[in-house]
Amino acid sequence: MPEQQQSSEIDEAPSARRVEDMLYPYRKALAALMHSEALSRGDVAGALQLVTEVAAKLLRVERASVWRFRDDRSALDCANLFQRTPRKHTEQPSLTAASYPSYFAAMAEERSIAVSNAHSDPRTREFGDAYLGQHGISALLDAPIFVRGTMVGVVCHEHVGGERVWQPWEEVVAGSLADFVALALEAAERDRAQQKLQAQQQLLEALVAQRTAELTRTNANLKLQVAEREKAEDRLRHSEQNLRTLFEVSPVSLFIIGVADQKVALANRRTAELFELRPDEVVGQPASAYYVDAADRPHLVSHIEQEGHADSYEGRLKTSTGREFPALVSAQRLMFNGEPAFLVSALDISAQKAVEARLRDLATRDSLTDCVNRRYFLETASHEFERASRYGNSVSVAMVDADHFKGINDRYGHGAGDTALRAIADRCRSSLRKTDILGRFGGEEFVILFVETGISEAHRVAERLLSRMAEPVDAGDGRKVPVTVSAGVVERRAGESVDSVIKRADEALYAAKAAGRNRVVAQ
Repeated sequence: MPEQQQSSEIDEAPSARRVEDMLYPYRKALAALMHSEALSRGDVAGALQLVTEVAAKLLRVERASVWRFRDDRSALDCANLFQRTPRKHTEQPSLTAASYPSYFAAMAEERSIAVSNAHSDPRTREFGDAYLGQHGISALLDAPIFVRGTMVGVVCHEHVGGERVWQPWEEVVAGSLADFVALALEAAERDRAQQKLQAQQQLLEALVAQRTAELTRTNANLKLQVAEREKAEDRLRHSEQNLRTLFEVSPVSLFIIGVADQKVALANRRTAELFELRPDEVVGQPASAYYVDAADRPHLVSHIEQEGHADSYEGRLKTSTGREFPALVSAQRLMFNGEPAFLVSALDISAQKAVEARLRDLATRDSLTDCVNRRYFLETASHEFERASRYGNSVSVAMVDADHFKGINDRYGHGAGDTALRAIADRCRSSLRKTDILGRFGGEEFVILFVETGISEAHRVAERLLSRMAEPVDAGDGRKVPVTVSAGVVERRAGESVDSVIKRADEALYAAKAAGRNRVVAQ
């Protein structure tokens, strides 16, 4: 794209009415990142290549990169840099805190760094010609990467050309990309821990088997000389010491549960920390005490008995104080002290679940009004229509549109228009049941799905909704913005598709507009 055209496209400040339409393809890209093969197999290099390409495309920057702090935080090392125009990944020299103290200080204090003029901003001007000038960089948008509450790096978006004012929604997208990098790093760390755990499990099983065999030989040779028996006991004590040492140095929670009594026979320090207990309080506890749902453990035990092991079994656990958390549980059958037992590991995945929930919310909701977006509404309506056909239930749909909305923007400004849209959404929600679904179709147009509801009841709800619009909206600075809406309500006919019902509701809406607005037309 020519520079002048690219600058014009970036400098245009989109109104809030267009933000939803602009974020839709970005949310699709974020959802695609969540299901990428690189993330599922813990491939950090592949995941970082993917995220820098997506970042350059979504935020329309020439350069997108991922940097990671060294352990002593003395420098940032470039993990991946993507140049959009030549479409290639390149390397970049490290950035040291000694050379760029202001930037490193800003990263330690701020959630993100959005700089419209990198040459004049005190946080970035120290890069100067050596970095900014060499690459033609004029503006920066940097989002920190947090893993379990610790900042481990930054995702950098570098604009080439003139100044660029970053929009709030762009900072949201940048933060989501940084969260994806954190998720990729955690996935890789989890894979490394799992591999290490498997190796330790094999070693532990060998040690336990050795100890069991030596005990058997000792019991079978009771008439051996005392000196020989003492040597065997020394070897057994050394084997048990090795077993406990391996437990204690493991980076993940490890504990052994007896099959007969279903109680913890041995546990490491990480297990005590996970369940908020002292190390001496863990041993002897029943395994079922740590499960939120008592039915989860019999399923896990049944799987282990059939397969001999269980890998990454997801469930909900709880601590001694009652705090619940999602966890990945792995287990392996072995012999301990001559008795059947399970070697179990548990990993808290609360942070991963939080990031997944945030990305799901970005992909399904309208950021301005907190209504479901068009794509999610259509998917939900399709499922409800199928259910209605199966059970013979009624379903109704209403299209709602703000009257003379362009006049609100022209007279009071786009900020007041955004406030009016949020007020319309809030007043609609206050008039609906929990089972009804409110979506934003774009601009000032909303749609409502009335589940198991005929036309008469849907019409009454729509009339009640109109009455809620009588009070003007407070737009700030003492300004009161009058808001009215028009609505069209229809009931789904047998076998009718979602598109057909919405088209008829839209026709009813336009009939309400033609009849003078601020009214409901039911057809």
